[in-house]
Amino acid sequence: PVAGTVGEVGPVAVAAPAVNAPPPFIAKLPFDPEPLEAPPQEARPQLDAATLLAAATRAFRAGRADETLKYLADMPADAEKYAWGRLLASHALFCQSDFEGAAAALELALERLPVEKWGMILKSLEEFYPQAGVYTAGLRKREAWVAQNPRSAAGRFLLGYHYGFLGHANEAAAELRQAVMLEPDNATMATLLALFEPAQPPAAAEVRQDGRRSF
Repeated sequence: PVAGTVGEVGPVAVAAPAVNAPPPFIAKLPFDPEPLEAPPQEARPQLDAATLLAAATRAFRAGRADETLKYLADMPADAEKYAWGRLLASHALFCQSDFEGAAAALELALERLPVEKWGMILKSLEEFYPQAGVYTAGLRKREAWVAQNPRSAAGRFLLGYHYGFLGHANEAAAELRQAVMLEPDNATMATLLALFEPAQPPAAAEVRQDGRRSF
């Protein structure tokens, strides 16, 4: 076949790429561009502990446990109101069925509050739980959780605390005895047990082990 006729492609010369040659638009820049900086964010206003506690309390009474915990998370641990915040956080975590978290927050609160203030929220139950069904449902879930985790000192402690300040001292003492047996060095649990322990403790056979109480 003759070169250049249909059916034959002749060799095509291709220029080799330049080694390390910068793209044309960069080569034309007389300087290196400065990196872009993110615009400054507005600083969140720092609220004092009393304001945070008031906002958290309003959120809790409105049934917004998540919002309650967000406010309380910003409260400094050295604030005068911190213990009250931990007590409220315990109830918010209880509403979320985080019973171990609720017990930890409760223990911290009781360590800092005077004994006569320990039951303030439960003594004003209707004020903090406008929908009674929310609290009752949470209590039943907690009883079921303790029944499934009978060797949880935290679960027994939390259940005993609620029973006691709801006016069921015998049932509270039964739970708290179990908690103290599991954690004999826990002074807060022992003090709480002493509040509800009857003068004549019931026989061991009478102490319920399933974590339930009929109201």
